[in-house]
Amino acid sequence: MRNRLTTLALATALALPAAAHAYSNIYFFGDSLTDIGAFGGLGGLPSTARWTLGYGPGWSQDFGGRFGIAVTPNNPNNSTITAKNGNNYAQGDARAQPANPVNTNPESPTGSPVPGAINVSDLVDLTVNGAVTNPGQISTYLAQSGGKADPNALYSIWIGGNDVINSLTVGQTAMATALAGGATQAQAQTAASNAIQSYLTTSATNTVQAVGR
Repeated sequence: MRNRLTTLALATALALPAAAHAYSNIYFFGDSLTDIGAFGGLGGLPSTARWTLGYGPGWSQDFGGRFGIAVTPNNPNNSTITAKNGNNYAQGDARAQPANPVNTNPESPTGSPVPGAINVSDLVDLTVNGAVTNPGQISTYLAQSGGKADPNALYSIWIGGNDVINSLTVGQTAMATALAGGATQAQAQTAASNAIQSYLTTSATNTVQAVGR
């Protein structure tokens, strides 16, 4: 039901005429479905590389355009990205629950890092023995915004698919659970919801969330 309501909310938002600059900005967090070039220029990829056919615009750019807001990638670990004030933090392969060991992109067909590859930032920090070893997308945004979310901005969080896919490699039990939409998807949704509650809702007032789709 939650996913149906989220889909309905998105469809309604896209159907309504959008007033230019109705929000101060729009910030996007998620995985390859929202990534518009976080790894462009790495591992021999073109600087315009993204997870779309022909490196065309992603849905986040179309959505932002309806509000008169330009959407650009933000990945401080990628020195080839010159727009350090980008508002799209999504990264391909990202998960709601941090991966340990961390994923890397770009990678070879066997899953090995290629020259120039960097760690994938998941939604939240990866913490090992009390220390953050791989900062998450939300904490990266907050570090750049002075530790507080803009209350006049709109926030989009679409993540969880990679959490379910990863469970398929664990074993038949995990596969059955994932395909049934059981614990694994629920855990991903809980992780994302906790991140939103912990990091954004202290000041952010407008969020659109889709988890495990």
